[in-house]
Amino acid sequence: VAVEHDRGFTGTITVNTFENIGQVNGQIYMGVWGGQGTLTVDQFDNSGTIASSDKGVFFEGGANNKSTINNFNNTGVISSTNKEAVQFNYTDVKTITNNGNIKSEGHRGISINNSSVQTLNNSGTIQTSNQDVNNWDTQAIYIGYSTIQTFINSGTLKGDGRKDPGGPNGAMFASSGVNLSGSTITNFDNSGILSGRVGINISSTTIDNFKNTGTIEGTSGAKQLSGAVFIQSWGTSSSTIKNFENTGLIKNQNGNAIFIGDGNKIETLTNKGTIEAGNNGITFYAFDTNKKPVNIGKITIEEGGVIKAGNDAIHIDGSKNGIEGEGIEVKEGGRLEGGNAGIYIGGGKQVNTSINVSGTIQGGNGGIINTGTIGQKDTEVQTHGITIENEGLIASAKGSGILNTDNGIIYGNIFNKSNNNLSLKNDSDATITSGIKNEGGGTIFVNNQGTIDKDNSGNHLTNSGSGSIVIEDWLVTTDKDT
Repeated sequence: VAVEHDRGFTGTITVNTFENIGQVNGQIYMGVWGGQGTLTVDQFDNSGTIASSDKGVFFEGGANNKSTINNFNNTGVISSTNKEAVQFNYTDVKTITNNGNIKSEGHRGISINNSSVQTLNNSGTIQTSNQDVNNWDTQAIYIGYSTIQTFINSGTLKGDGRKDPGGPNGAMFASSGVNLSGSTITNFDNSGILSGRVGINISSTTIDNFKNTGTIEGTSGAKQLSGAVFIQSWGTSSSTIKNFENTGLIKNQNGNAIFIGDGNKIETLTNKGTIEAGNNGITFYAFDTNKKPVNIGKITIEEGGVIKAGNDAIHIDGSKNGIEGEGIEVKEGGRLEGGNAGIYIGGGKQVNTSINVSGTIQGGNGGIINTGTIGQKDTEVQTHGITIENEGLIASAKGSGILNTDNGIIYGNIFNKSNNNLSLKNDSDATITSGIKNEGGGTIFVNNQGTIDKDNSGNHLTNSGSGSIVIEDWLVTTDKDT
C-alpha cells in the first residue's frame, strides 16, 4: 500500500483515516517520496496484521516539509523480517500508541528520526531479535535527533540481540530496549520492562525527568563497558538526565547497572528501589575523549533504597580532568553494599563533594575506599568530607570502614556523629589533612601508618561525644631536626 506524491507534486495529500483489520503482506508507505509537497494523516489504526520483508509501516516527510501524523494506533501485529517494523522520518506526530505487538527480526522495532512526538505510549510488546553479533540495529525503539514530550512504557521493550557495548562507540550500537541519540525527552516514565544487552542507551541526549517504577535490565557480561542504563557522549556532545528517580529495579547480573561516561551527568539521582549488579552498581568511567570532568551530581539513597554490587556499589574512577558534583547521601534505611567497597574512589582523582551517611555503607574490603582525593586543597574552611550521623554505619567485613590508601588524600573532615563504631585505616602513603572528630556515642578505631594533620583547633583527633577514640596503631616518624 502506498500513499505518496510524485516528485513534482507541491500540494498536500490528506488521509483522514486508514484502518487495517485484516492482513497486509508488504509495506505500507505514506510520504512525500522526495517531493516538495506535504502529507497529513489524521488517524492510522491497525488491529490486524501487517507483515513485510521491507519496512512494515513507513511515514516519510522532508527536512523542510515534514509530514504530520496525528494519531498512530496499533492493537494488532506489525512485523518485518529485514527492516524496521515501523519508521517515522521527518514527521510531526501527536500520539504513537501501541497495545499490540511490533517486531523486527533484522532491524529496529520502531525507528523515529528527525521528528517530534508529543506522546509515545507503549503498553504492548515491541521487540527486535537477531543473533548476528555484527548486527548494529537490534533496538526495540530507536529515537535519533528527535524531540519527545512524553514517553510512557508500561509494556515490554526488548532488544534481543548479541551486540555488546564496547570500544569508542560505547553502547551506541548495542542491542537495547531503547536507544536515544541526539534527542530531547521531557518526561520518560517506565513502569514496564526495558531489556537488552543494554536496557537503555542514552547518547548525546537530554532527559528532563526520568522515572522508573518497573524493570530496566542489561544482559551484557562486559565488566567495564556495560550498563542496564548507559549514559555517554557521541562525539563531543554530552548527555544529561536532570532528575532520575528509581523506585523499581535496575539490574545487570554480570556487568554494571548504571554506566556514566565522563562529561555526562545525572544532576539528581534518587534511589528508593533496588539497583543490582554483578560488577558495579553505579560506575563513572573516563573515555578521556571530550576533555570534560566526571560529574557525579547529587546521589541520594532514600529509606528502603539499596545498591548491591559484586564489586563496588558506587565506583568513581574519574578522568584526568577531575571529578565534580554535589555529593552522595545515604539516608537512614538506605544501603550501599559492595563485594569490594560501598564507595570506591580511584587514584589521582579529586572529588570536590561531600559524603553524608545516616544509613549503611558496607564493603568486603572497605566501606569507603579512597585512593584518590576527597575534598579541596588550600581552602580556609573545608566544606567537603565524610559525615556519619543518626544511626549511620560505615563498615567492612574484612577491612576498615574507611580505608585511605595508595596515595589517597582526604582534605575534608571526618565526623562520626553516630552511636555506631567506625574503623579507619590510613596507610603509609595516605594523608588526612583536617583531623578526625568523634561527636557521637560510638568508638572510632584508628590505624594510622601515614599522615594525619591537625584540624583548625590544633588537634589530630578530637572526642567531644559520649564515645571514645581507640588508637590501634600509630606510626610515629621523625626527621633529622626533631
